[in-house]
Amino acid sequence: MYMIGSYIDSLNSIFKWSMETADPRISSWFLMGSVNSLLFVVTAYLLMVYYGLKFMKGRNPYSMNRVVFAYDMLMVVLNAYIVYESIAVAFNENYSIICQKIDYSSSYNAMRLVRAIWLFHVSKVIECLDTFFFIIRGRTHLVTWLHIYHHCTMIPLTWAAVKWTAGGEMFEPVAVNGLIHVIMYSYYSLAALGPKWRKYLWWKRYLTMLQMFQFSYGMFYSCISLYKQCGLPRPVYGLNLFYEGSLLLLFYNHYQHAFHRPKKQALCKKTDDDTIVIQENGNTKKYD
Repeated sequence: MYMIGSYIDSLNSIFKWSMETADPRISSWFLMGSVNSLLFVVTAYLLMVYYGLKFMKGRNPYSMNRVVFAYDMLMVVLNAYIVYESIAVAFNENYSIICQKIDYSSSYNAMRLVRAIWLFHVSKVIECLDTFFFIIRGRTHLVTWLHIYHHCTMIPLTWAAVKWTAGGEMFEPVAVNGLIHVIMYSYYSLAALGPKWRKYLWWKRYLTMLQMFQFSYGMFYSCISLYKQCGLPRPVYGLNLFYEGSLLLLFYNHYQHAFHRPKKQALCKKTDDDTIVIQENGNTKKYD
């Protein structure tokens, strides 16, 4: 019991220290007051997935193309704004690509970047609607382990980014991720317009490749930051390196299954002795 009590006391001390070192500029902002809001969002998301899949089992999918199109366009605009604000501040302040220190002041450009990073976190919360629309439209095959893992981890990681590292070198991953999402939601908006637009969606595989490039770049960026011993604690870069690596592996596995998996080709024929021969993917099976 003593060991358990000491462990709990240590956790409380770490939590208290983390709250004391959090950025006071955003303490009263939406979703940033305490960790309770973070736990609520993640729990609500997981419950939505569980009960949503249960609710739609045996039901006909809902047609929500117009709503989904409006949502996708909203996400295009929101992410484009985040990209613009991040790059504008970096340009105005002549930021360095690597090891740019965080400006914890309340100057105009410092707060402008803080708001952009906060909006980045808010956008990740809004993106939970991706899963809702997949479920309600009967596209449950898209609600994969990768999909759920990505949403459940991005929310706390971006929350932590706003809470402790809102500024400085954070402008770059925020801008890169925002740009990827502008392209991604542009694709989704075209897909929501219906089958007649399908001929314009030939570049789906390149979108996945672009996402994998983003994760590779994130790993490279973390390695450079570790080597140069930039301002953030080393575990921050180590965590990002591990996380980007996990996403790269999962997306690569998805890419292989979605675009490189051999299609089943079966050839059925009947021989003179009434034996049925089925040839499928190089394998031959005989049935008398």
